[in-house]
Amino acid sequence: MEVESASQAVKGFLRRIGVDDEACWRTEVAVREAVANAIVHGNGEDPRKQVGVAVELGGGRLVVRVHDEGPGWDGKRLADPRDSTRRLEPRGRGVFLMRHFMDEVVHDRRAGGGTTVTMSTRLPDPTRPPRGAYEPEPREAGMTLAARRRDDIHVFDAAGKITIGAGAVRLREGVLTALEAGARKLVIDMARVTTVDSSGIGALVSAYSATADCGGRLALCRLPPKVLEILQVTQLIGVFEVYASEREALEGMA
Repeated sequence: MEVESASQAVKGFLRRIGVDDEACWRTEVAVREAVANAIVHGNGEDPRKQVGVAVELGGGRLVVRVHDEGPGWDGKRLADPRDSTRRLEPRGRGVFLMRHFMDEVVHDRRAGGGTTVTMSTRLPDPTRPPRGAYEPEPREAGMTLAARRRDDIHVFDAAGKITIGAGAVRLREGVLTALEAGARKLVIDMARVTTVDSSGIGALVSAYSATADCGGRLALCRLPPKVLEILQVTQLIGVFEVYASEREALEGMA
């Protein structure tokens, strides 16, 4: 199962039974990270190996199990990405986000191969009555990154999902291309970004580090609340220059 399909299926199920948007989002983030880890770390990106996702609901608790078919991996001993020595690492935040957004995360590495990650959380009472049969939401178009100039400042308008795969890669490559062309002042307008996962955060960190290595500055502006929350919980909010509006960002970078 691919990351997008799994996260959307779980979110759709929660919405159908009347779970509020905040709880849907928090669960979706955790499922997205668990499936990505199963594909990358568990199965080693082997297309012959499968990832299974099972959802159980009872007694006011949601339980999600994600199982891979790889040799097994241990998510219990990962270093805290908030540590000052690791904050600018481009990887290593997926399990942290799972633990932050769910009440409990357990890794079961089986002797015969494969790892099952069990995540559970207490759900708030439904805010609306259950719907009928679940109809999947239209899949968003891929992440786009449009570049423009404001004097010597390069502004990137990001839209869509900055997530594992094309979205994170496109952001990273767009910034690197601008740096190679001589840009040293960069602003990423995040207003139309709908989702950021640990790979997207890693792409932002890589863009920041590459810009700093060139003696430049990179700022973010118009962060949606959910993107802002992820930067706050990973303690990256103090690393980036962050502005409420593009005008303030341009003034700050001038």
